[in-house]
Amino acid sequence: RARDMFVSIPGCSLYIKDEAMYHKMMDTALSALKRFMATGELDNVIKGIDQPDVPLWAVWAIQQYAMKMGISVAAERYGNLVYDIINYIRRQQHPNLKVHDNGLLFTNGKERPATWMNAVENGWPITPRTGYVVEINALWYNALKFAAELATELKIDNQADLFDYQAGLSGQSFVKKFWNGTYLYDYVDGDYCNKEVRPNMLFAVSLPYSALDRKQQKSVVDIVTRELL
Repeated sequence: RARDMFVSIPGCSLYIKDEAMYHKMMDTALSALKRFMATGELDNVIKGIDQPDVPLWAVWAIQQYAMKMGISVAAERYGNLVYDIINYIRRQQHPNLKVHDNGLLFTNGKERPATWMNAVENGWPITPRTGYVVEINALWYNALKFAAELATELKIDNQADLFDYQAGLSGQSFVKKFWNGTYLYDYVDGDYCNKEVRPNMLFAVSLPYSALDRKQQKSVVDIVTRELL
């Protein structure tokens, strides 16, 4: 599955000092993603390439490469692809990711699971996480900041400024939409804010770029520790 593949690739390669394996796995995964972005065609082997968080996990996997091997090497090899993914989303080309005026990503999870919480009953999601989903928007903010970092490295200042501006808008809206004073809503759909304490909010703390300040981050970890650990 595409999501699982991108999440696990860095640990299965870079973190055991096998850069060659990283590129082999990424070439396989990215081939399917590029084809989907270009044509909408699904892959016969790598399932779920159309899931809304998959391109954002792909950016994260490249970001892990930059952290281990250096930003300049990552920019040279994967910089254009990261731009393509960001612009694919920005141009509203993904069938289940829409950028709203507030800079956040909206996804429909009512009829079909849109996240890793994908259990179904009689064909319908048991947990229909829909609207603004916390980890998808945490990944989006992180992806925009990383794209700005790559553009700065490649000295494409206008792109860096654009991505930074969009990240700023997204980050402000993220805090306004999800922060409830103690922790983060799991998803927000219209006037409905899902208050269940779930580990999904941890991504807003653990990703390299977080829209939360240090006090908010600690509060998130504290409630997850208290309620779930």
